Amino acid sequence: MVYAKQIESAGVVGEIDVPSEYYLDKELFYWDRKGNPVKKDNLTLEGMIGIHRIEKRRHSAEGVEAKHLAKKAVEKLSIRPDALFVAHDEWPVPIPAVAGIAQYVKGYVNAAFCDIITNADLPGSVIAQALVDSGKYKKVVYASSCEVSKMRTEKEFSNERFSEAALLFEQGKKPRHVNQESPESVDFVIVDHRQLFELRSDFVKSELDWAGVQTMDVVAGCPGYVVAVDIADALIKTKAFETITCAGAEALEKMADPRHLDHTLYGSGAGATTYQASSEPGILCFHLKGFGNLWDYLRWDDGIPLENGTSTGPYMIMKGHQLYRFVKRELPNTLTELFEKCSAFIPGLTKDNITLVLHQMNGKLIEHSLCSFLDIDVKVKDLQKMVLPEDLIRFIDDHVPLSVQVYGNSSSATIPVTEDHARKGVIRGRFSDRSFEDDLKYGYGRIVLKESAGAGFIVGGYAERL
Repeated sequence: MVYAKQIESAGVVGEIDVPSEYYLDKELFYWDRKGNPVKKDNLTLEGMIGIHRIEKRRHSAEGVEAKHLAKKAVEKLSIRPDALFVAHDEWPVPIPAVAGIAQYVKGYVNAAFCDIITNADLPGSVIAQALVDSGKYKKVVYASSCEVSKMRTEKEFSNERFSEAALLFEQGKKPRHVNQESPESVDFVIVDHRQLFELRSDFVKSELDWAGVQTMDVVAGCPGYVVAVDIADALIKTKAFETITCAGAEALEKMADPRHLDHTLYGSGAGATTYQASSEPGILCFHLKGFGNLWDYLRWDDGIPLENGTSTGPYMIMKGHQLYRFVKRELPNTLTELFEKCSAFIPGLTKDNITLVLHQMNGKLIEHSLCSFLDIDVKVKDLQKMVLPEDLIRFIDDHVPLSVQVYGNSSSATIPVTEDHARKGVIRGRFSDRSFEDDLKYGYGRIVLKESAGAGFIVGGYAERL
């Protein structure tokens, strides 16, 4: 059996330290339930840290975009791969993912989904075929056309136009029109925007003079890096490529409204990881679920209007309260399901001998989700006051490297950056000085579960043996 095995990693963050005190004298707003901007009064340092645990974040310099951060991370690697995938969400790529809207409107239940940007050398049809030929998915819907790429909201989405552009890939059968299949049987949806957007991966390829390396961008919000690795795993399993580098890169603070309270969450970063075909166990299993009905939880939209009513943006707009409740409910469920899948490969596996590398969306939300995953009783008001159960503190220090408190949320970059910096001792135990260097060392054999949520809306991750 062929496994995708991790062989090297690199991570970078923005060069500008932005402490939470920076926001105390800023005029910040939030949206009320009626969609009206409301000024946030009495913003305090204790209040901010109680909400998200972010003491500081790392922003990138003016003019530095996700593609530049991706290049900085990838060039730190020593191996030139056969293919390079970069996950990002920079404007004007679609948020929410058009594939997610299709999943919802077409009735594809909880099928995973992502938008991609490819070129003629590596068309999306090859990706779709690999996902089914690898045995990872049974039925994959693939669509690529300018008309589909221009669809941005549920209101603009056309079933007919999507169906005309979409094909269904199934193992052992030729691709056929999607309207010939029952929606409930589909388990992955891909929309390819190759004709409309430039590839950040092509920028990195050009800067590094990597002629002949195949490229692709993955547009899937915070889980973008996870989805990129999922696709890489399929291509390695089917022997399409021997070595693939996956990167997540974001300058998230530049995508968000600087006058919105959510801006206090965001930072810049990029992480890159190379996977290589191996006969030794590497990636063991994936578990991805899509919730396209929540497409408007994260989207491009107008920001806080100016005093004269002039609209601003477009900015990345998030429904924070609804998103928090959803992730709090679904992340522990998918972590449990992923752990159970992994246990089928590793008899006797327990939660005491795994490491969790999670998307660094919000420190309090991570703590809240871990309490559910570990069956630890906790009160929200105690979390708000930073009063944490001893069992939770112990588990985090022993099993969960965290970077959100010093880097902020950099979307698809957080998992590869956190893993790399924990592996190299840059990030240590949240409540102690414990090192994760041995746990994450290549060849140590540690089982690592990686999980993320985002992009209107995908929840899931994968397990691997290092």
